[in-house]
Amino acid sequence: KPQQIKTLLKEIKGWLKKDQCVISIAAGVSSSTIEKNLGQKISVVRVMPNTPVLIQCGATAIAKGRYAAKEHVLFAQRFFASVGKALILPEKEFDAVTAVSGSGPAYLFYLAESLEDAGKKLGLAPRTAKILSFQTLLGATKMLERNPLPKELRQNVTSPGGTTECGIRYLQNHHWTDTFIEAVKRARDRSKELSVQFGG
Repeated sequence: KPQQIKTLLKEIKGWLKKDQCVISIAAGVSSSTIEKNLGQKISVVRVMPNTPVLIQCGATAIAKGRYAAKEHVLFAQRFFASVGKALILPEKEFDAVTAVSGSGPAYLFYLAESLEDAGKKLGLAPRTAKILSFQTLLGATKMLERNPLPKELRQNVTSPGGTTECGIRYLQNHHWTDTFIEAVKRARDRSKELSVQFGG
């Protein structure tokens, strides 16, 4: 865990050699903090995966530490590409990565909860509401794989004057997009706070 990282680094630093590379998935702990606590020029690659790596469908960001070589970064990218998509990014973007892909699954799970609850409040049996809402989200996600243009997909479903347009208009009138963006910004800001707390 991030709060244990400094203790761990003190324990292992005497065992590391300069030709080795440390790959860290500790959230909120910068590569410079790891390098500083190891006390020598050890190669560090910082990685931010998300929970869907557990089903080989993850989104992972990878950043090069000060002393890491290109081959270390490419190794990390190949490794995490085996369980999803892996992008090499500047470490300064990791707070935004945490807010978007790190926390992202929870946003989708929250949407699944809400859609299921809506179905039940509209009179569907609990099992029916669960099956319909979960399968709808699964199917929509698979459609995004084929056509990664969410706006276009949304417009294809939204017939003028139809039921979907009515629901979308309600969300727009209640500033759903602004609310959601603000939620992601707050997750980003919290990531920054935790990074400072754990050593920058």
